[in-house]
Amino acid sequence: MQSRSSPYPGFAPALLVQAEKHLRPLGFLFHAPAFRGALFVNPATRQALLLDHRICDSRYPFAYTLYTKEQNALMHQYQGLFRIMADTTEDLAHACRTLDRLLHKAFAEDSIQTKGRHRHWHDIDPTVPEALFEQAFIDCYGREALDRVTREFPVIDMNGRTRWVDYFIRTRAGELAIEKNGERFHHPIIIGKDRYTSQLIKQNSLAAYGIKVFRWSIQGMTSTENFIDEMKLFFGDPAGFLLGQKISVSRNFSLLAHHLRHQKHPHAHLNIEPNFQRTVQTITC
Repeated sequence: MQSRSSPYPGFAPALLVQAEKHLRPLGFLFHAPAFRGALFVNPATRQALLLDHRICDSRYPFAYTLYTKEQNALMHQYQGLFRIMADTTEDLAHACRTLDRLLHKAFAEDSIQTKGRHRHWHDIDPTVPEALFEQAFIDCYGREALDRVTREFPVIDMNGRTRWVDYFIRTRAGELAIEKNGERFHHPIIIGKDRYTSQLIKQNSLAAYGIKVFRWSIQGMTSTENFIDEMKLFFGDPAGFLLGQKISVSRNFSLLAHHLRHQKHPHAHLNIEPNFQRTVQTITC
């Protein structure tokens, strides 16, 4: 991030005491330190809460893959995972009010607005992250399993805005959202507190619906063997996948060298089928 950095000092002790005081009435008890904050757990519901602290502070840089790995592991381990942020007592008070709304599903549904766009309606070709995810998914589960994946799934967030999930899978065990994240648009230090807060509103709204959200960076998806192992662990047996919006083979796509040169990290070692093809058709579930 920057040449001068300091070791992460941990959670400010006085603020952590206040956090415990505010979160206990909501059912969440301190469980353990997190790599940029603290983990709280509700023993009754088996829901978890990550309380981020100084996560947008450029003095304490970190690799985005550490962020996604920690969140994915906790998302898999617990019945649900909320994530809020607090650097000050004012932040904490606002975050706890937000959490209370989420727990009670107090969503603003009277004035629904659209945020973002359905990318498939506007762009013909898949992006590099889409190609990476879909090819790895095929390698993991086979092409037939793509029938169970919905691309660009719309949800209404807690503020009444329509948001789009990159991929959505319904399973017999629960519903899964998959977000493929470029660091430039998702790393908390790069995007800053306001945009990171917006990202958390989307994720927490999904959590309130009972949907587990798994995130991977481009770098995380290019470590193919690890990525496939993680998908198998988090998504489970494809026999449990339920029919969704179909992604099938009919449109040409090649991941060429000039695509890769636009990415932050070189990916010359990628093993991607040269003529990976994809289309989306809506079918009745």
